[in-house]
Amino acid sequence: MTTDSLLTHDVAETILRYVTAHPDACDSIEGICDWWLVRQRRDDTRNAVAAALQGLVAAGRMEASTGADGLTVYRSVQR
Repeated sequence: MTTDSLLTHDVAETILRYVTAHPDACDSIEGICDWWLVRQRRDDTRNAVAAALQGLVAAGRMEASTGADGLTVYRSVQR
């Protein structure tokens, strides 16, 4: 596969994940670029970050603490 076809495949997969989560979505190319792709990639990244942090906490490399406001923050155990 060429770089262009890999990018096209990646974009198509991202669009499909977005419309699966938002089945009534409808937008122009510009709107899809500005909103759908950015939002879906942020959500994908958030899920990966959450999984990575969970693994780092389980491995004892990071620690998590939850404040009174319910917000969990993470920090290195090597300070």
